[in-house]
Amino acid sequence: MSQAISGSRIKRELVRILGGHRVVQSEAHRYVMVYIDSPQSASAAVAFAQTEGIPVFPHFVGLEEPHPEEWSIRLNLERLNAVTEFSPNSRLASFQSGIRVESLFEWLYDRNLDLGISPETFSTMELWEFMLNPSPGRFGPRFGQKWKQVFAIKAVLPNGRLFSTSLAPARATGPDFSSLILLGQGRFGIPLEMTLRLQTNPRKKHYLAFALDSLADGLEPAWDVSRHTKPEYIELSTNKDRTEPNLPEHFLLVELWGEGNRLSVRRERVKRALRNVGRQVDVPYETLLGLDQTYGFHAATSCQMLTSRSRLPEALKQLEQQAADRVRKVRVRGFVDSHACITVDCPSMDDCDMSPFHPVGVYGSTGSGDIQMEIARQLDPNGIFAGIESTLGGNNAL
Repeated sequence: MSQAISGSRIKRELVRILGGHRVVQSEAHRYVMVYIDSPQSASAAVAFAQTEGIPVFPHFVGLEEPHPEEWSIRLNLERLNAVTEFSPNSRLASFQSGIRVESLFEWLYDRNLDLGISPETFSTMELWEFMLNPSPGRFGPRFGQKWKQVFAIKAVLPNGRLFSTSLAPARATGPDFSSLILLGQGRFGIPLEMTLRLQTNPRKKHYLAFALDSLADGLEPAWDVSRHTKPEYIELSTNKDRTEPNLPEHFLLVELWGEGNRLSVRRERVKRALRNVGRQVDVPYETLLGLDQTYGFHAATSCQMLTSRSRLPEALKQLEQQAADRVRKVRVRGFVDSHACITVDCPSMDDCDMSPFHPVGVYGSTGSGDIQMEIARQLDPNGIFAGIESTLGGNNAL
């Protein structure tokens, strides 16, 4: 990698290559920002970075500014914010990656649609941040994880080439590389546009809550309900910060979408499956989970980890044994493809040491910019790295 190239030369070359595209130089933080407004401009910027051996990664709001010794290029995707295609019949829509997640969900709401998955908090995230983020967000058995919602993708590869997957059924034109790009967190390409599967917003969302004696009592029943009933969402939780005496400390929550007889059948099926597990409680969802004072996970005190079904009991037992007096809230959600996501809230991040379970995100921590630069140094000029913070703005754990 070249160490001699200056920021002024990077800016000058990018202005020459991109013409009137906006290019901004930050002398203090040693980066050149490129405001991308087309796939072609992204391709040209990345190809130049690869040729010169310059670290390149997307820029997102809230990035802690690093103070590196070498220059880098940041791709600002906020201008790629259009809805390029929408098919009501197939319930597919194509969104450019710079669209804010909050704006995307407002667009869906206006059309009585839903995505079936969502981040922990909308914050100021753009779509590419959410999709490259290792933190899974809110997901459940019916729709699967967020990466399953991507039907097709357009991306810029590490060498600057533009890549797109086909909309043909069953990927008839060849192998599907979209998962590689999304799960690679930017190592293998940066998404510029995604075609997402949409869901019709139901007339009714029904919640079933069961008070448990312990989280362990709900583990196997939760897996059984996930397999046989496919609820939209299911969560197994502990909350020691209850502000109302009638809230259970340990509980299992099932969310069902639908209407009429179909919803009634699914509801009764869940009740039968859980009738010997715990006591059913009639507590509004907003009281049980939705309010910060009852169940909020707080910045700088929470971490997430993905683990398999076989290792989930061990992880929860470790939490109970090592941090029982410090962990205030635990939430196990997902129950998809024999994996679940654990969210833990504890006063000190040292209490979230869940090795060897490998946290996927730490809320509210710092140093993200330094991590981006460190990984970029290792990968370039043969790759791109997007060091995306977790949903609430923390570091990735690779």
